[in-house]
Amino acid sequence: MNPAPAHSKTTSTQRPRRSPVRIAISTLLWAVTACVVVIMAARFAPSALSNGRLIPEAAAFIPWLALLSVLVLIIAALTRRKVLSAVTVLCLVCQIVWHVGFFLPAPRIAEEAVEAVPEQTTPRDTVMRVMTLNTKNGNADAEQIVSIVRDQHVEVLAMQEVSGSLIERLSAAGLDELLPSRVIGLAGAGDNGSESILPLTGSAVPACTITAGSHEVRLVSAHPTSPKTGTLGFWNESLTNLGTLRRYSDEYLIMGDFNSTWDHSRYRKMLGDTLVDASEQAGEGFHMTYPSEPHYAMVPVPPMIEIDHIVYSKNSGMSVGDLETVN
Repeated sequence: MNPAPAHSKTTSTQRPRRSPVRIAISTLLWAVTACVVVIMAARFAPSALSNGRLIPEAAAFIPWLALLSVLVLIIAALTRRKVLSAVTVLCLVCQIVWHVGFFLPAPRIAEEAVEAVPEQTTPRDTVMRVMTLNTKNGNADAEQIVSIVRDQHVEVLAMQEVSGSLIERLSAAGLDELLPSRVIGLAGAGDNGSESILPLTGSAVPACTITAGSHEVRLVSAHPTSPKTGTLGFWNESLTNLGTLRRYSDEYLIMGDFNSTWDHSRYRKMLGDTLVDASEQAGEGFHMTYPSEPHYAMVPVPPMIEIDHIVYSKNSGMSVGDLETVN
């Protein structure tokens, strides 16, 4: 008598289907991360790809990407998306490394030394108070400028896009009594002076030499062309020309509206290994200067990009004491 054949039963288990909501969240998070990575890549875009507005304007907002990355990381960690978390952490590490100088100060002037300087400063002391301002084609408030110069005891004032009318209004407001000397750049022409640098156009780079303590410092007011469509590479060219100052042995203090940020490869190339950015050295965070209008396109917009800079020679003995953005 043969035994009855045994019947085997095979049970297969299927992975639970991902809900449409979870798929949508994953898609959105990865899309945001992909955009962050693409914009971060703009930081290394070669000059040949930076002649229009798209890449330079994208790179200008890189400091704000950290906020997006932190938000994505929180959501990815809470929902146990390990791969996405790892990619986001890598993005955050890059962003921190790129901007660490803005939060870790380099050697700087002690606050006690700055506070000890008398209000009535002279060229003989070793602390120099400087200020740079884009006057928006001469439309800035002359009374306010003079008030800031007086209250902050500014010794060197560099202005860009200055008009003849503004110069007259500044004189009437009393700037000549505070800063009696000036250098005015006219369409590529320059002159020598001592205290105040007032360029009339962005194409000129007026300069002068002053004595600060025992040092002779070459002051330059700069305003490179903006990276917009139709400039035919003038943005790259103007920053390249400004970078040629590194060839000389002078101790430079360059101030102005550079139309570029720390995250533009052209700006960092201009600095090279001999010039440093005061904001990156100060360790006080970012000093956003653009847009400067209280309302932009009828919508309140705070300054979100740092395009105005104070740059100085790295091995000159100069260092930052305090850096402030005044609205």
